[in-house]
Amino acid sequence: TRTPCSYLTRPRARQPVREMGARRRNDMNMAFVCAVILRLVLIAWSAYQDANFDVKYTDIDYFVYTDAARHVVRGGSPYERATYRYPPLLAVLLAPNVLVHEMWGKVFFSTLDIAVGGLILKIGRRRGMNARELKYALWCWLFNPFTCAISTRGSCEALTGVLMLLTVEALTAGATTRAAIAYGFVVHMRLYPIIHALMFVAFLNKDYMGNRALFGKRGSKALSWVTVENVKFAVVSSATFFALTAGSYAVYGM
Repeated sequence: TRTPCSYLTRPRARQPVREMGARRRNDMNMAFVCAVILRLVLIAWSAYQDANFDVKYTDIDYFVYTDAARHVVRGGSPYERATYRYPPLLAVLLAPNVLVHEMWGKVFFSTLDIAVGGLILKIGRRRGMNARELKYALWCWLFNPFTCAISTRGSCEALTGVLMLLTVEALTAGATTRAAIAYGFVVHMRLYPIIHALMFVAFLNKDYMGNRALFGKRGSKALSWVTVENVKFAVVSSATFFALTAGSYAVYGM
């Protein structure tokens, strides 16, 4: 016997939903595949343009990174390369430019660029974005001509981007310590993300999951914004930053 609402419980009615979900996942996967292919093509083009045109495709700083990495591989300091103004860790990360292939850094930065897309997807899902919003957000990053060019030219901005989004992703997951480590790392690599510190402190207010005021009800209203989690974030991120900086100074004196 069929009831007026029996169609709601039929298995056949759920099939289109599953098919739609599978189609959307395939679309997302295809977007990542196309983004990888696009970046590989641009990296190959960079080698051709550098060899055949007066105007180089590769960022001038990429040659600076590579020279600094060469000094590190030889047991010297990256600061033996004039105009190198980055943390020693960047030169260490790009040592394969010397040991493996000069295109290593471009592949590395492009991989981080793709990882930013993955983090955008993860954060968006956690924040309740629908499939269409996720798709457009992903496309706006993966196929943005600026981000594609920046990473394939050999700029290290993708490293900043992925560390910043790792911070945001960890905060949305309630992992304050993990977020603080990522933030301390990014500020060590590139000082300017320190401008976001106030935003993160404000985000870690009393409404943040499992959080509470540090001074409880006895504290003054002027200190009501001070919570257990934003103090933890400040302490761990500062400790990460100073540990990396002190280690770099101990090894290279700068």
